[in-house]
Amino acid sequence: MKKVWICHLALLIALSLSMGCRATKSIKKSIDSTVGSMTSKADSELLAQVPDENRVKLRQAEFEYELSGEKRKLAEMKKDLVASEKKFADYEYSLSKKRFKEAEISVDIAKLEAIDQSGLGNKETSINSLGEQNAKKLRVQAECVKIQAKIDTTKLKIAELASQVNEQEAAIRNMEKPEISPTEIIIQSGAEEQEEGLLRGPRR
Repeated sequence: MKKVWICHLALLIALSLSMGCRATKSIKKSIDSTVGSMTSKADSELLAQVPDENRVKLRQAEFEYELSGEKRKLAEMKKDLVASEKKFADYEYSLSKKRFKEAEISVDIAKLEAIDQSGLGNKETSINSLGEQNAKKLRVQAECVKIQAKIDTTKLKIAELASQVNEQEAAIRNMEKPEISPTEIIIQSGAEEQEEGLLRGPRR
């Protein structure tokens, strides 16, 4: 009896410890979440007070972040394009095999027709064999039509994806172009005015 009581006591202690650990983890998670949200809010409020001259690195970091996001998008587009091109190649290979099978059946049909037209062999057997081969050829032709449809739709998708990739690459190039500073604009404008003055000649 005493042993049973000790076992029950040990079980109760283990359960209480387990529940205590879970509660502690839950409280810690809640505290971390609250602190994180408070920090985020505090950061936003403090950043709003930062003067422009101290935002140079921040703006650069935000630009790099945005640029890397666009490059990741481009990589995903290229991945989709490569996958579609592979699918297109697989469809073309499948179609070539079906076309070869169709040509093979056509040869068999031509042989049977030549034998039948020459009055050779059993007439009934020739008719049945020709019927079977023509039916087989029609099935292969139907499969070819289905595969060709997949090829056509995949080709359209490849063209669309390629266009999207080109547009995204152009957008990234524009983002990476160095911006002209106000000083450079003034110098460039002055040079253009000087060039126009030379072309007009001296005033009279």
